[in-house]
Amino acid sequence: MNLNKIQVAILNKLSKEADLDVDSYVKKHSLEFICVQKNYLDDLNEEEGDEWINKSYILSLKDVDLGE
Repeated sequence: MNLNKIQVAILNKLSKEADLDVDSYVKKHSLEFICVQKNYLDDLNEEEGDEWINKSYILSLKDVDLGE
């Protein structure tokens, strides 16, 4: 695996929120987040992990009420 500990922790949390084990989460959502089909967490490199986490964060912002 080429991810750092923080990336692994974040992807584990995202998969838990999606009610999936981490490998199923990667397989189901990799095309959406990194535009490449990956089947396992171990298949991701650090750059892909960063891209995934950044896109996930940006998408989460649309759910935030900014009080405007």
